[in-house]
Amino acid sequence: MKKRIIMITGDLNSGKTRLMYAICSILDLEGFSIGGMIQVPTLPGEAKTTYSLSDQLTGISNTILDEESKEDAQKIGKYYIHQDSFDWANTQIRKAFSTANYLIFDEIGMLEIEQGGFYPSFIDALNTYKGTIIMIVRTPFVEEVYSAFSLNRNEVLSLSSTLSSNEAYNEVLNNE
Repeated sequence: MKKRIIMITGDLNSGKTRLMYAICSILDLEGFSIGGMIQVPTLPGEAKTTYSLSDQLTGISNTILDEESKEDAQKIGKYYIHQDSFDWANTQIRKAFSTANYLIFDEIGMLEIEQGGFYPSFIDALNTYKGTIIMIVRTPFVEEVYSAFSLNRNEVLSLSSTLSSNEAYNEVLNNE
């Protein structure tokens, strides 16, 4: 049975986004359409002071979190949330519902569990999107994500960030 949700799991800085990029690159080469948001990586050796997302359909990027204080901005850890960028991201994700074979969420975590961040478009995707959802979840939040979004383990293909690109892609391809 095809699993509609693919969850890439791993600890902080374990290669989850790298693996997502590799899977998306191969899917793109195979002719699949990809929508959703993926993190823009920082340059090697640079400290991570911001988080930016790239819209997979348009290539447009926006900063969603940074260490500089914003007026009336909610704070998560040491970062301030750019709510306008999350609003943009949720709109772009919803636009991809009708055209994308795969929908990317980098990442689903405490912000979404608390109904922020990607929560609006993620809930809509779970309820109405017909393609495959690929999401990144940090290991400490996996159980909470399953619970908060009432996900059935039998309907989720779980991939560890420790897999090689080829191993992960083969799992995804076998899911087709």
